[in-house]
Amino acid sequence: MTTRLSTLSWLLATVLTITAVVSVNAQSEEPTAEGWSYFTWTLSEEGASAYNDGGTWRASGQTLEATDPRASGVLDTAWNATGGGPDDRGLSLWEYRFELTNEDGSWTGSGSTVASAEGGEDGPETSIEPWRLRGTGAYEGLSLIMVTTNRDSDQERWGVIVPSADVPQAPDSVSAG
Repeated sequence: MTTRLSTLSWLLATVLTITAVVSVNAQSEEPTAEGWSYFTWTLSEEGASAYNDGGTWRASGQTLEATDPRASGVLDTAWNATGGGPDDRGLSLWEYRFELTNEDGSWTGSGSTVASAEGGEDGPETSIEPWRLRGTGAYEGLSLIMVTTNRDSDQERWGVIVPSADVPQAPDSVSAG
């Protein structure tokens, strides 16, 4: 339970930090003088394949289209998920690995989802899904942070590309000194 709470706390802190930074530094979809770029995105599963590989789900060939072309390409994903908690919450946790590739380079990294369906599996879902990926090729030295939020049937997908040096790292410890 402590591990789940730590993961949930980390996810919430990461998304709140990114949201605050993006709202202050990236009011448009054009890169700023500091090299930050805000974008929105969509994901199409048309033509993609998905299968269960001994408990790990894998999907390949998804098409990600973003308003910043550096964040567009073919997305391959692997994930594990678990559910639990009170029956009336429909809680689930997901952990992902991603690779997003286009002709100029690729992005690789991981992400998580925390979801809750009020009233159980058939209730309205609320979820948050932050991804954190590092660039290679033409994107070397850059990080791609992407977020999906769901509330009932409303979904918002956005992200930011930033120099990797601008992405804060978690402290080694919560204890001082």
